[in-house]
Amino acid sequence: MRTLSAERIELIDALVAEANIGDITAGLLEKDEHLTAALQAVFGLSFEHASLVFCGGTSLSKAHGLIERMSEDADIKVVLSPDTVNWSKTKLRRYLGDDVRGQVTKALEELREAGKIGSSLQAEVELHCAGEKFDALASLGDDLKFVLICSSTVLVEDAAEQVVATPLPHAKCERCWHVRADVGASAEHPTLCGRCVSNLHGAGEARTHA
Repeated sequence: MRTLSAERIELIDALVAEANIGDITAGLLEKDEHLTAALQAVFGLSFEHASLVFCGGTSLSKAHGLIERMSEDADIKVVLSPDTVNWSKTKLRRYLGDDVRGQVTKALEELREAGKIGSSLQAEVELHCAGEKFDALASLGDDLKFVLICSSTVLVEDAAEQVVATPLPHAKCERCWHVRADVGASAEHPTLCGRCVSNLHGAGEARTHA
């Protein structure tokens, strides 16, 4: 996870000690630093057939100054260009997976390697979409989380497209590093998740797409 410089830590401590910032703690301010770094990296990317739109409550606070809020997540909408209307499901899925996800993953990985953010496996990703995009992502089933390299995904059929990432409160499996509610469910293997217990000592999980 990212380690702030001594100067930034000193500034945060001074703000908490001297400024009238209500119930905002040093931990929230530090989290806001991480969120800002991730947003700068993601929105520095460019795509030939899509654009990213910063939306939700965090955008109202950070981009427009309309509300005062320290958010738990950042909503980012993927808007496809008109020339993708007639694309097949296979082509659309390939573009979203290989190009869009690939670039986002690369940008976040660079931040991760620099110690500026933690692992994407600590998050659940909720995707809102409709039409062919929803059908393409839904066809991946539970394997969608492996495509997006996160521990959990929720797909919502919704014309108002957005992507919401939230941290998961569960323990991390020591083998696969996924953050899951069933870590420790097996008394014989208290540090493993259910899927790893099955893969190592049972029939194994069924995966089709990833």
